[in-house]
Amino acid sequence: MPDDLIPEARARCAAFPKRTCQNLVIGGKNLAVASAEYEYYFKPNWGIATFIDTGDAFNNFGDYRQKVGTGFGVRWRSPVGMVRVDLGFPVHDKNASGVELHIVIGPDL
Repeated sequence: MPDDLIPEARARCAAFPKRTCQNLVIGGKNLAVASAEYEYYFKPNWGIATFIDTGDAFNNFGDYRQKVGTGFGVRWRSPVGMVRVDLGFPVHDKNASGVELHIVIGPDL
């Protein structure tokens, strides 16, 4: 991380007194990700899905800390395009906050 961004990151961390700065997500210049998804359509326009995602953003390869998430969702082929509603959960991460809801309408970009 550039040195000029470190004070800004510390200021953001100070705004959340129950967090430690070690757990603050800042990002990185490298990104490594992988994802797998399975969809099953039980009706022509309705389906379910399950997925697993993994990866991390990091500056140096020694800083790589793989994160894993998994979840499930519902698929609907609507008249305006695909509608996806997914719930994702962290796997083995004590610092993660819990369930994430993702809603996507339209094609993958």
